[in-house]
Amino acid sequence: MTDANEESFNPEDYDGPEMNDQALSDLLVPDLFRKALDRAGINQSELARRSGLTREAISRYATGRTPIPDAKLIMIAQALETQPSRIVPKRKNLDGIPPRGPDDPEFIIRPGSRPGLVRLEIAAEIELETATKIVAMMTKKKPHDEDD
Repeated sequence: MTDANEESFNPEDYDGPEMNDQALSDLLVPDLFRKALDRAGINQSELARRSGLTREAISRYATGRTPIPDAKLIMIAQALETQPSRIVPKRKNLDGIPPRGPDDPEFIIRPGSRPGLVRLEIAAEIELETATKIVAMMTKKKPHDEDD
């Protein structure tokens, strides 16, 4: 006998729980992950191969033991040919974001909003200590600014 609630639940209709219901979203992940694997017709090992992640990481994400980082969720969803919110309903904001490709640059420098300024976009996973140093360097005043 099938549970009527199981058939009536459609992740595409689910907007995600309220902020205080994060636990509910987390509880849905293993079931939705399994359903996404079933729809794709693959197992966790094949998903690991297609996504470039380790089999161990896929297992931790699939069972809900480890929350799925945004970048990894995007990679998993692409490998499953689905949207990230079909696996983690709370993450609708990731739907439609393409994963970083192997040829994508790790940083882009664009003209800034005013002369003499640039916009720096960094798309790389780096250690927290390194990121902190970059932010400190970028927010540090120039020596001539201290005299003003």
